Amino acid sequence: MESLRQVTQILAEQKRKRNEFLKDGVKTVPVKDEVLEKLASVVGGDELDEIMSCHPGYDLDGKIKSLQRALETYWRCHADLITRLDAFDVASKDGTLFSRSRTAELREHDSACRKEIFALSSAAAILVDLARRVKKIIPEFDEVRLKNFDGGPHIFIIDLRNQLNHVTFLESDWSIKNVGPGQTSHFEFKAAKLLRDGDFKEAKTYLQGQQAPIDVRNLFETYGTSVQNFYAWLMPKLEVQLPAEVKDYRRCVRARRALLARSWYRLLFTQVVKSETDLYSHLQTYLTPEELEEINTLPHRSKQQMDRIIEMVDEYGACDDKLRGLVYKAFGLIR
Repeated sequence: MESLRQVTQILAEQKRKRNEFLKDGVKTVPVKDEVLEKLASVVGGDELDEIMSCHPGYDLDGKIKSLQRALETYWRCHADLITRLDAFDVASKDGTLFSRSRTAELREHDSACRKEIFALSSAAAILVDLARRVKKIIPEFDEVRLKNFDGGPHIFIIDLRNQLNHVTFLESDWSIKNVGPGQTSHFEFKAAKLLRDGDFKEAKTYLQGQQAPIDVRNLFETYGTSVQNFYAWLMPKLEVQLPAEVKDYRRCVRARRALLARSWYRLLFTQVVKSETDLYSHLQTYLTPEELEEINTLPHRSKQQMDRIIEMVDEYGACDDKLRGLVYKAFGLIR
């Protein structure tokens, strides 16, 4: 037991020294190859995060990825709200949804839509906050933002989120217009009621100018166009103007993944795959149906086909000449 404790202590000290070496190593951009090679020996995710957080590009890369996730969430919330409004539109077509017998169903539509408005307005506000965290690398950020979000609807949506989160869960109303073949349904906010029951500050002027009810679908679809236009410009712009430290951080992450993948595939093709193994029967595990269809159009066991398979599977550029040769051999390349 004493010997085991000593071995454990020695291994722990070796690991500590390795991690300290890596933390110091990733602080200098570009990170040296010897540091990248040692990074491949770090297995635990938490341990790797602790080391890579010392890289100068870690923080900004995290902010960009956070914005990407928030944008995906925004569009999911947007789609969910439109789906709910569409469901009410279908349910209201026969004219009986507002009758006493369907009160519970109407209440469910109302509750579901309020929930989606809460989620979507929150997602919109989060986008605003997270976009501000990356604006420093885009000089024209504010100019383009104002061109896309220059009106009261943007201010109202953000203020609405603040009301729902911190003040009161505001009431909204349904309305049916053009009863008959041209009937439309609407989930609406009445500006006078919002001003009376809420505590709007930023959007007060906008609400005071709204004589007609604010149609929720029209509000968020119009706002969605602004979001689409702005982020269709911003996200590619961020990638074009990435600082050198972020590029190097991503290079380090990719290089580590490539080293791990290369080691795994070399082990797979030298120790696991046998001469009698039919690798084509395993492709469905690694390729999508569309990719499989493309592969099957190429000459069977040809170099062209195998290079295309490698290109599809090799996400991180792990395949070097030695590994490519092992793949050719395992698939039975016909030269």
